[in-house]
Amino acid sequence: MFDEVYGILHFAAAIATFLSVILATLIYATESGEKWPIPVLLLGLSSWIAYYNRIIKCGPAVPEALFSIAASCWYVKMVYRTAVETPVEETDQSRHQLRT
Repeated sequence: MFDEVYGILHFAAAIATFLSVILATLIYATESGEKWPIPVLLLGLSSWIAYYNRIIKCGPAVPEALFSIAASCWYVKMVYRTAVETPVEETDQSRHQLRT
């Protein structure tokens, strides 16, 4: 969306994105009953904690990438399960309704 040259706008967009990912992860864990996304999310968050406490010496792209990879674990599983559990007949019927 906004790269680093946008300064505070980039920072605000990044914070909004990360907070929405945290919220989505918590909702997914609650709705699905699966608990494994929470530790994975904490792993992603720990990369930011390590970055801001200067435990790891790198640019912000590293914790951004680690956080995104952690969050994508449950997201990919959710999309896969949705695709597998949706009957083909239902999908075909939806397409037919869109055309008419």
